[in-house]
Amino acid sequence: MSDEPLTPVEPPALVSVLPAALVERVFWALVVIFLPPLAFFGAAVMIPEWQNGQVSAYAALLLNPKASIIFLLLIAYSVISFLLLIKNQARFGPKLEVRFGVYTGVLLALQFIIIASVFFLPSLVAGPLMLLFIWAVKKISQKYGALAGLGFLIGAPVAVSILWTLIPVLINIILSRDSFSLGQLPFLTSINPISQLPILSLVALVSASPFLCFWLMQMTARRLFRVYELPLALDWVRATGIGTWLTVYTAAWAFSIYRMFQLYAALPKSPPDCYIATAAARGHPAVVGSHPVHMKNGTLMVNRQLQTLKLAELTLMALTPGFHRPLRRFYDIIGRPLAHRLTHPLLADLAYLLLKPAEFISRAILRILLPNFDEYIARLYC
Repeated sequence: MSDEPLTPVEPPALVSVLPAALVERVFWALVVIFLPPLAFFGAAVMIPEWQNGQVSAYAALLLNPKASIIFLLLIAYSVISFLLLIKNQARFGPKLEVRFGVYTGVLLALQFIIIASVFFLPSLVAGPLMLLFIWAVKKISQKYGALAGLGFLIGAPVAVSILWTLIPVLINIILSRDSFSLGQLPFLTSINPISQLPILSLVALVSASPFLCFWLMQMTARRLFRVYELPLALDWVRATGIGTWLTVYTAAWAFSIYRMFQLYAALPKSPPDCYIATAAARGHPAVVGSHPVHMKNGTLMVNRQLQTLKLAELTLMALTPGFHRPLRRFYDIIGRPLAHRLTHPLLADLAYLLLKPAEFISRAILRILLPNFDEYIARLYC
């Protein structure tokens, strides 16, 4: 035996699978904590209003929490595993059950990307754009300082909101082919793009949430796999865990499809009138100028604004169906929940006044496109 003292063996250095910056790790945690509930809340609001037979209606019901409750439990397991890893990789990284939660989170996020894109196709674009926006904020902050990054973080959404507000005006100018001046468009002074910013931001976050969660999960899962799973070994513990999860996953799909058809069967068979212009027409008649019209489904309050906006939609659908479909889908997302809250006549009066710019724009365009504008208006809701 040698009398030389034993040299202690240094433990292998921990290979981090997480960002080094604390701010970035906190951001990752906030994404997986808040965005999935936000997306499912949006799905709960966007229940189809009638049995329209569209694939998007079935996709919306699959996303509804009433149909995806088991998936919510699986997602909660993945989110908790991800948060534990962020909290302490040295402690929780070697635990197979924690890593497995992150791995399965990749599949779940990918699944909901596909379903969300069927329900709302622009979500496929919203996710990468949101990721590009986050990357730009990070790069600007690194190169020009945190204040510049914060300015871009606030300024870019405001610019998008302003552009979205001016789209109807630009369409009006293009279709009229005349020279316009701001003096001819006095209603521009009443448009407040900042008021639209919260709604547009909420729609963007809800649309992008499956993709953002997928991106973070797959990036973390790949790093975890390289650090802890190579060389790859399949023992009875791993096999049992995979088999159990797949069993629950299959049961989740069976339950979701069953509940989806139940929810769909409970929907009305004809479209109800419950959007913003219809709800606004239920204000005080002296303010909104409405009158009752007796229809097959009951009595509907109709005014000139409702007739104008409905004719504008029908004209847009006939002339540019490709543009009408995504625009209508966006309106369904923001318009339906707002209309449901216009229960008091004073709120309906306010909605009527806020819709006046849209009414003026629509009427100006329709008078250019339709020589018999007044005749077409009179035929609606009569």
